[in-house]
Amino acid sequence: MKIYAGASHTALSLVALLPAMVQARGAASHFRRQQAQQDDPLGHASSQALKDKERRQKNIDLIHAHNKQQQHGRRGLKLKKGKSNRNGESNRKAKTMKTDVIIGGVGYAGAKLGEVLDQTDDVKFIILEASDRIGGRMYNIPFGAGDDKYSIELGAQWIDGIAGSPSWDLAVESGLLGSFDDFSFEVYAENGDRNFTEEFFEEGSECLAVDTAFNTANTVAVDCLQLNEGDFVEDPEFCNLIADDGDFVPELNDDTSREMAFDRASDFRIPDRPTPSLARTCDAFYEDFEHGLEPYEISTNNSVPAYAYIDFGDGDYFVNDTRGFQWLPRFLCGKYLKTSVNTLDEITFDDERLKMNHKITKVMWDPKGKKPVEVEGYFTERVDNVPGKPVLFPCKKGKENQFKIKGKEFVSTFAATVLKESIKLEIDGISLEDSIDIAPRFVPPLTENIEGIDVLLNYRAGIYNKAFFQFPTKFWTDTNYLVSAYSEGPFTGDFAPLWSNRARDGLDPDSNILHLYTYGNRGFKLDEMLEDDAIEELLPVLNDMFKANITSLYGGPLTKEDILDFYMTRWSIDPLFHGGYDADHINVTQTDRNTFRKRYGNLVLSGSYSCDRHPGWTHGGLLAGERTGIFLLKERYGYDELDTNNICDDGTGRTFSPTYSPTNMD
Repeated sequence: MKIYAGASHTALSLVALLPAMVQARGAASHFRRQQAQQDDPLGHASSQALKDKERRQKNIDLIHAHNKQQQHGRRGLKLKKGKSNRNGESNRKAKTMKTDVIIGGVGYAGAKLGEVLDQTDDVKFIILEASDRIGGRMYNIPFGAGDDKYSIELGAQWIDGIAGSPSWDLAVESGLLGSFDDFSFEVYAENGDRNFTEEFFEEGSECLAVDTAFNTANTVAVDCLQLNEGDFVEDPEFCNLIADDGDFVPELNDDTSREMAFDRASDFRIPDRPTPSLARTCDAFYEDFEHGLEPYEISTNNSVPAYAYIDFGDGDYFVNDTRGFQWLPRFLCGKYLKTSVNTLDEITFDDERLKMNHKITKVMWDPKGKKPVEVEGYFTERVDNVPGKPVLFPCKKGKENQFKIKGKEFVSTFAATVLKESIKLEIDGISLEDSIDIAPRFVPPLTENIEGIDVLLNYRAGIYNKAFFQFPTKFWTDTNYLVSAYSEGPFTGDFAPLWSNRARDGLDPDSNILHLYTYGNRGFKLDEMLEDDAIEELLPVLNDMFKANITSLYGGPLTKEDILDFYMTRWSIDPLFHGGYDADHINVTQTDRNTFRKRYGNLVLSGSYSCDRHPGWTHGGLLAGERTGIFLLKERYGYDELDTNNICDDGTGRTFSPTYSPTNMD
């Protein structure tokens, strides 16, 4: 799935896979934990993925050749004690540290950018991270009552697309544990009854109607909508059929929401369906589960096809490792940063280039790129005991807790939603002093110097609220996913739409953990609720779905006292993120995205949202960091022969290639 969580399970019609589903219903799950292996039989890397690997290796060779040329002029150079030609000033008490490149954030993009710059002999860098951990939205914690703890992923969960993926290659190298997910599921109606008609996509079922509309809408995306003005339209007759009136005339950045595409392509409208709750919950399994947004705000043009599976082939690897998904960026940093401990299970960093608990509050940059950039900020402290809040890292007060760093350029790997908050602060006229724990500020303001940056104001990142329950005894079935059409208030079929069975065979069978995904408006609402209030709303859903088993095992409906442990994520109210992952929003076009892929003087924007083909995916962050590093070396540091393109910029043609689906495929 994308950088937050979820998996692209919708690229292939479920109907085409019904025989496999039926066979799997009566068979044991094939979901088995294993170590990531290079020879997994999931297909071969695409030609573009192979090309990207060749290009990556060529750039590495060119950097090394450049280093050798430079070394001829450096022989005999002696470093002063207490200094480092790589770290800038190593004395933390220095009033102002100096370096070449200042990197904001050590998620996947920041970690990879540091690795690229480290390959040089003459480019110094410092990575600043506001929290006390590496990984950004790749974050796991131990969970469970008593001594037995289980690793749960609060953010990213799957490696999506396998063959040729640099993220998968890193998982193989580090031996990351997990399993290939088959997305087997059961469907439960609004009253809690299991609905086999929906599960098997029988004639007249809402899931079949969704499946049909989904695939026709994808045809609309490929045949009728354009990424660039003048792109060839293969079937204008079909496109004219779905036009509102008159002939369909393709123009630059034609787009439509997924909701509108379903309506135009198949006359599919949730309110008009025979059973709206089931129609909506099936719809959410296809759309919301992928994007973290609701269909009315998901861009058809930008979301089809899912390039992760075109570029890197089939497969969704469900990470289940006590080291967590965050082990990948941590392992990556351990390859080039100095460490005091570096084993298969633990890495302790001891490198002045990595500065944890350093929150950036102000970036003073030069749109012309001639003056140095200066970053100011505060040391932070961890606060994890505020009810209804995520773990926070507020600034420590006092001048003794401030820092300054000067450099030649600043690279922001902040989430797009963090930049959005910064822009809102600019527009609202909030002072820098009053915003230090809201978002970093830019001087001069971004809105006055980067044309098009205000497109972020129309942007809402996808959100997954994850609620983890642990019970004394398992009362649910062995299927991987449980789709619920339970409805309440304004939420029809998406109140508690998808439950993940963490106690399934091959995962944590003795854990008795059940985990709920909610997304879009419902996810944002849960993010802001107190735990007790959320539990009170969610337990009736389970009591309806599994009434007989719960009564038999617990003597009556579940209550709060029956819960051994509970944890709920709150990404949208976390001031280090302000949201989930960077999704394909209807109001952010391909042309708008180009704003995020450029250098502005000595300010560079990076992160997964800047990777054109893979925005929001975990590997998109990795690829963006690599692309930014090569870009800087070529434009600013004399590495003229480097190829600054990577698979973020190009790839296979825009076609809808059926690849993967939430079913059992063996």
